[in-house]
Amino acid sequence: MAIIEQPAPVGAPALPAPATPTRTYGALRRPVATTGWKSWVFTVDHKKLGLMYGAMAMFFFIVGGIEAVLIRLQLAAPNGKVLSASVYNQMFTMHATTMVFLFVMPMASAFANYFLPLQIGARDVAFPRINAFGLWTFVMGAIFVNLSWFMGGSADGGWFMYAPNSTRMFSPSHGIDFWTLGLQITGIASLTGAINLIVTVINMRAPGMSLFKMPIFSWMIMVVQFLLVFAMPVITVALFLLNFSRSFGATFFDVKSGADPLLWQHLFWIFGHPEVYILILPSFGIISEVLPVFSRKPLFGYKAVIYAGAAIGVLGFTVWMHHMFATGLSLPLTIWTMLATMMIVSLVALGLFSYRRLGVDLFPKVDFPFVNITTTYPGASPEAVEREVTKRIERAVNSVEGVKKVISYSNEGYSQVLVEFRLQTRIMDAVADVRSKMRV
Repeated sequence: MAIIEQPAPVGAPALPAPATPTRTYGALRRPVATTGWKSWVFTVDHKKLGLMYGAMAMFFFIVGGIEAVLIRLQLAAPNGKVLSASVYNQMFTMHATTMVFLFVMPMASAFANYFLPLQIGARDVAFPRINAFGLWTFVMGAIFVNLSWFMGGSADGGWFMYAPNSTRMFSPSHGIDFWTLGLQITGIASLTGAINLIVTVINMRAPGMSLFKMPIFSWMIMVVQFLLVFAMPVITVALFLLNFSRSFGATFFDVKSGADPLLWQHLFWIFGHPEVYILILPSFGIISEVLPVFSRKPLFGYKAVIYAGAAIGVLGFTVWMHHMFATGLSLPLTIWTMLATMMIVSLVALGLFSYRRLGVDLFPKVDFPFVNITTTYPGASPEAVEREVTKRIERAVNSVEGVKKVISYSNEGYSQVLVEFRLQTRIMDAVADVRSKMRV
């Protein structure tokens, strides 16, 4: 439909020119610095915020790595003296907390903030200031969690913080208090960032870019943001319950008061299992972008991969019970959990086979120059043992250079044979051959 502009009637008063403010004040002032530290600290640009998310993630990756090294040094020899029992529990808890909440999650945010607006043709995210608020809220939460090291000891109940081990009776220090409040602060950052990116994808795509024209990475990031929107409130409620139990004597997990400690496990894993896909799906998105570029082919089954990612997200909310098999769940719940978990595995396999269509060899030849097999055969000669071992190996693999040496033969009628051979085989060779014949 054409739009025809009609001239204004003669003598009509001219419209006033729109007011163009030349300056804003206070918190509403848009950052203008382009160089120096102010251009980073006060920025609302999604690319700079993405880089800072990545820098923070790598810093805490180093912190988590140091904690892991200390744990391994303590376990390197019996009766280790590197860490005391109490500090070991704290290190064990904080290593996992750091890697999950302070490294992998912000690293995913780094890629999402930097690349998603570029991929969908948006000038920035929908709410740039909220984006900056999310970054600095994450930083404050991360600092708060780690302040406990200098305030009498860190959290020591494991990153899963099962009740009643996390109650004041079993952990009287303030470490878990810092842990609960710090994760609530970082949760605010995750929740605001998730809402921001969802609005960005829905409202700020370039003209002509429908949802099914978006790159796979953008799709996986959007699925992750929906997971965060639904999962973060659950862990927030659980952290509030734990905090009130420790600080104000609430009895949410106290068996003597008629409560059930399994309440914490349910709340934690309703968040914790979708958290697995919050961590993994961005990686699937990155792989789905990189492989088609370097194989110079479009991704096979584009919509199928999208549906698989979305279905993984939905099913991820229904299988938290497989972290609780030892707690006495009912049989129907156990059966459903097993079936749903296998369905998720099948959906992941769908993505892997779409990569196979690109010509990526998921089943490569494995070449082990020296593979040692020790077997025992009663009452057999070395020659008979050699023939039997060779026969069994040939049935197991496609080609064998041969049995090279019989190491020892005992006088008691037993042969202990150490066989050295080179293994050259293709795992699932038949599947690969069929798929190669189907290749266009």
